[in-house]
Amino acid sequence: MFLSRNSTGQIASRQHTDRTSGRRRQDSRGLRARKHIASSLTAVDRTLPNRALERRRHVGPMQRNLAQPARRLPERATPTVLVVAAHPDDEILGGGATYAKRLARGDRVHAVIMCEGESVRYAMQRRTVGQQEHARKAAETLGFTSFRCLMLPDQRLDACSQIDLNQKLEAILDELRPSIVYTHCPGDINRDHQVTHESVMVATRPGRDFICEVVGFETPSTTGLWNTHCFNPDTFTVVDDTLEKKLAAMACYETETNTFPHPRSIDSLRHRAHYWGNIIQQVAAEPFMTLRRIER
Repeated sequence: MFLSRNSTGQIASRQHTDRTSGRRRQDSRGLRARKHIASSLTAVDRTLPNRALERRRHVGPMQRNLAQPARRLPERATPTVLVVAAHPDDEILGGGATYAKRLARGDRVHAVIMCEGESVRYAMQRRTVGQQEHARKAAETLGFTSFRCLMLPDQRLDACSQIDLNQKLEAILDELRPSIVYTHCPGDINRDHQVTHESVMVATRPGRDFICEVVGFETPSTTGLWNTHCFNPDTFTVVDDTLEKKLAAMACYETETNTFPHPRSIDSLRHRAHYWGNIIQQVAAEPFMTLRRIER
């Protein structure tokens, strides 16, 4: 019995020792695991992405972005604009206030006149009216970057070689490299206007990548007089601040301005600007037709 009890007791004691050793081994393994996890977390903490680190430091990503210097936007290139008109005064009548507005914001605006403007109209009176001098004063008043007249025969552009006209304009385009070209809209009742429009459309055809837009302007007294050609503008420029400069430039043409209600009178031009402005609920505006536009 004693041996039996003694044997049982030894067995029981061995079992108790085994359980105690097992717990110690488990505790030891658990301690090592906890140490391993802690070291792993420390390693992960060192490699956390910036956004997580910011959250840990209580700094949001928006605060980080605001702390960085702002990215500079590319500077706006100064547009070069070319106005091609048939006669002296057409360059003012069509969009003079718009060109003055462009000039005021720093654009370069050049004017080219096709005809000399007086050989036919004043030949019967056997006098000269100084049309070129009037044109020069008007250009200075408006502030054109440059002004030139090709001195082609007045009211006889259709007698000129079309290819010669095209090449003259192409040479000017290559010299000035305008991104926007203004000219007469199609359908004017004046033949010189029609020929000028056709030459501009040929000279500015796709191929000169610097040209992005060709725009047609109206000419009071010659636009809208055909029942088969309507002037339907799709673009309006608000000219409240520059209308008076246009009228001052037009007043330089002493032989071209008339008394009201002639469409080229100063009062009529002012009323016309108000009419177009009222269409778009503005005080004054000038209307244009998009003839060609290429977006790059």
